[in-house]
Amino acid sequence: LQIYFPTTAVIIGPAWTLCIEVTFYLTLPLAAAGLRRVAERGESMNARAWLQLALLAPLLAAGPLARVAVTQNGAIPNALPQYVDLFAIGMMLAVLIEWHSAAGRPQLARVWPLTTAAWSLLVLATYVAHPRTRPLEGNAASSMLFDTVMGAIFAILLAAMLLARRPTLLLRVARLRSITFLGVVSYGFYLWHEPLIDALGTNLPRSNGITFLPNVAFVGLLALACAAASW
Repeated sequence: LQIYFPTTAVIIGPAWTLCIEVTFYLTLPLAAAGLRRVAERGESMNARAWLQLALLAPLLAAGPLARVAVTQNGAIPNALPQYVDLFAIGMMLAVLIEWHSAAGRPQLARVWPLTTAAWSLLVLATYVAHPRTRPLEGNAASSMLFDTVMGAIFAILLAAMLLARRPTLLLRVARLRSITFLGVVSYGFYLWHEPLIDALGTNLPRSNGITFLPNVAFVGLLALACAAASW
């Protein structure tokens, strides 16, 4: 509950994301039931899939608008509405993958259009995030667009991996035992890294940025060890 009650003692700062996820898990069954009820009105599989995508699409705009509202009004709690677009991207990807599978369509022989789209969006994300090229003042542009664009990039790459007829290079790398291990403990790494930085920050060497990468490597290895042990 730490994101809803700012006075609550925060022991593990990054755990605020769990608050967001839990509220999503609580609302997902209701959202899924509603989507299914509406989609059942479609006369065909294609119509039902399009109905679900159409109902999820407005959430892509709702999330960025909510993030801008929070940026302009600090009194609004950091909650699910600000991130609903990221969950919507995942749900839309799930609809597309299931639609493709249920329709019996062949796997894609070429996925370069998808990877090209992902790289193009990465260029856009870099433009949006850079302080000298932000089309809006302050953090508004970054808050409104950056997270959504990055979510779309990962969704496109996942689609390329899941729909390809043959394993892509990215999928082969993702299947490596070392990479899957990192994936298993990655959330623990995320939870541990900030408390470790807070605990060690004053004792880490500082010299005009020269020690930045060694510090990252040291804290990263320590956080990885803690993540593996705690998992």
